[in-house]
Amino acid sequence: MKKLLILSFMFPLAALAQDKDLFNLSYRYTKLKSGDTTRNVKTFDSYLAVPLFHNKQSRLLGSIAYREVWLDNFVNDYPGLVYGTSIKLAYQTRLNEHHQLRIFAQLGAYSDYKDLSSDDWRWTTGAEYIIQKTGDYTFGFGLAYTKQFYGNQITPLIQFDKQLSERWEIAGVFPINPKLEYKISDKSKTGIELNVDINTYRFNSTGETDQYLKTSQYNFSLFYRYEIFKNWSIYIKGGVSAKQQFGIYNQSDNATWTLINIPLGKKPEPVENFTSSALTGQIGIAFGGF
Repeated sequence: MKKLLILSFMFPLAALAQDKDLFNLSYRYTKLKSGDTTRNVKTFDSYLAVPLFHNKQSRLLGSIAYREVWLDNFVNDYPGLVYGTSIKLAYQTRLNEHHQLRIFAQLGAYSDYKDLSSDDWRWTTGAEYIIQKTGDYTFGFGLAYTKQFYGNQITPLIQFDKQLSERWEIAGVFPINPKLEYKISDKSKTGIELNVDINTYRFNSTGETDQYLKTSQYNFSLFYRYEIFKNWSIYIKGGVSAKQQFGIYNQSDNATWTLINIPLGKKPEPVENFTSSALTGQIGIAFGGF
């Protein structure tokens, strides 16, 4: 029951993907290199989830997330700092002994917050069907829809959690945040993970049309996590990103649909665009889900 309660906090992509944590605070640094120019991206994330209602059959959980992204040494057209604040609700109910249904919704404001209005809001909704075969094997599948500033985004969700052996476990939301973990001891573990982080932020443009920043980051990292107190842990991640993309788009130039980050119709043309491979590192502290 405890494992199911923690699992139900998980809210799949950016975030739809969070770890199995009730509280998470992290700082990520990414170094981008283009010719003789070095650009830095610094990201601060915080996340808190709380149960609003639960009984033996069902539960309703809420969470709030806050993000700041600093863009250093980008050209003047780029905003120097953007924000994201969101609230989420997830309702999960047990259909029978091995099957559960989860419905979730998210609403958030993503922009530079200089002229905060209803235009800064975007939202996500979706559902997952979860199958728990045994105590060490959980499988789920679903779909999420996000109303992005550039159009409509569809994200397939495949939740997989399998204890491969006493020390090895594969878990996460595929294809956006899978991970392979190795348990070193009762207090520490390590592993590798992929994190696909796609976000958009509306900002106060000086031109004639509203614009938004789109960030697409594909991070492959090694991580180490250590439990400092009961349910409290610290972690460090380091790795590479084969593709980091930061584009400015006119909001009037919208795509119709995208599958995660793949255009299914019209592809918007950026006003400004920067793409590079990168080194990235992250540190954080978390409660729950070790």
